[in-house]
Amino acid sequence: MTQYETMCVAFVDILGFSERIRESESDDQSFVRVVSALTEIEMQAEGLPNQPGEIHDSIHMVNFSDSLIISAPVNPKSFWKLVLTISKIFSKLVGNGVLLRGAITVGPHYRRDRVAFGPSVIEAYRLEQESCVWPRVMLSKNANNYAQKFAKKDVIYEKYYRNYFKQHEDGVVYLDYFIDYRRIMNDPDDDDIKLYEGKMNLVKASIE
Repeated sequence: MTQYETMCVAFVDILGFSERIRESESDDQSFVRVVSALTEIEMQAEGLPNQPGEIHDSIHMVNFSDSLIISAPVNPKSFWKLVLTISKIFSKLVGNGVLLRGAITVGPHYRRDRVAFGPSVIEAYRLEQESCVWPRVMLSKNANNYAQKFAKKDVIYEKYYRNYFKQHEDGVVYLDYFIDYRRIMNDPDDDDIKLYEGKMNLVKASIE
């Protein structure tokens, strides 16, 4: 009988997606945004192996309705592939007016084909509901411990940790979505400035 495995697991909620689906029935723009968002997610999923022989050595994603479950083995390379996948999904969706909120944890998990469940999913969902508050993807305490341990072993992972994670005044360590945009803004043109400002205004509006 297949047992749970200890995995890095993220539960990610696509904020406001249900409302957009309701709006899409009568609003063409909302319909286009829903289709675009789902297409972007599907493109990300297609790039991840889902064959039985590959799955336990790689990242795995299942999406249903307005939620994603993403998992990866507990090692530095796989952990950061999971984090960067979430960051990439955000970069794609925010252009369609869609934001993410979620949590990453480490714990018992089962995954196979389009099936994913376990205590780690429940824990990540609980954190997303109770602790995230704003559109952010946070690290649980044990996930942050692993991330820090990985950072101590390799200067590359230390740089990743320093650049991609920030700690809010409430103590929550979260994924900094905008690191890639700030890199662009080091040498921006007019289109870059408009893109960056538009995405920042979207996040501010959702918080307010």
